Amino acid sequence: MQKVPVAALIFILVVIAGIFCTANLGTRALDDYDEAGYALIAGEMLESGHFLTPTYLQKLWFEKPPLHIWLMALSAKIFGTNEFAMRLPSSFFGILSVILIFLIVLELTDSKETAF
Repeated sequence: MQKVPVAALIFILVVIAGIFCTANLGTRALDDYDEAGYALIAGEMLESGHFLTPTYLQKLWFEKPPLHIWLMALSAKIFGTNEFAMRLPSSFFGILSVILIFLIVLELTDSKETAF
């Protein structure tokens, strides 16, 4: 595997992780309490246009850092307010985590086989 460039291995990992992380993103309803709650906050952000003051059921909500909710709102703006759009940022960060773990193990072991 020494002949395979690191970029090709990262591409293969992105494809494999992408298949697993994006499979059935929009097929199930938002049934988890947190998942549905964050989606509601992102939807309220889009409706009101106030991205610095998140609200949950029309009440101010500052319990969590807003980056993930902002990304959910951005995804909903692009793809529409649906299950797929609300889950897409989490899926993206799952794929990013796979790449990051590959790069960390590659740096620590200097072995493409071990990292892959």
